[in-house]
Amino acid sequence: MNIYYRPHKSHKAESVFFEKFRQQFPEANFPKECFRVDEHYLSNFVHKPSLLKALAKDKHFPAIKRENCRQLLTECRATYLQVTPNPQYISFDVVMTDNGKTYYWEFHENQHRRLTVNRESNVYNAETGAAITVPRYIQRLVRDIWRIQHFRPYTRPLSKIN
Repeated sequence: MNIYYRPHKSHKAESVFFEKFRQQFPEANFPKECFRVDEHYLSNFVHKPSLLKALAKDKHFPAIKRENCRQLLTECRATYLQVTPNPQYISFDVVMTDNGKTYYWEFHENQHRRLTVNRESNVYNAETGAAITVPRYIQRLVRDIWRIQHFRPYTRPLSKIN
């Protein structure tokens, strides 16, 4: 069994979660590196029209940010969005591999839920490969949806661990 986790000083909930793993599975290997996804996952895309429909129905995101996301995504000329053409840019907060199975965890910090980071990032037009410059919160949203759609079992831990 391998449990992958790269510590972040400012991510306390992740550290607590990882320490629970360390206590629960003391015999596991704990590589101090990120688990990298296989390149074939990059050919799985996010269908933009489905994402737009989901955003229209969502009541969890702040209304103004949700509408900003819908408007920015509508302006993108792509039907399918690729998260990145390079697998080195994809990771998960915690990954466990055991007996040929892989389990994924990703924490959704407040900045994910509130859609607050505006610096420029890219998603990609899956049809052409062209970079589409968007605010970081759009990139995170597309990546989070992509992870949920294409990785099993995938878990979003609670932000507080007892």
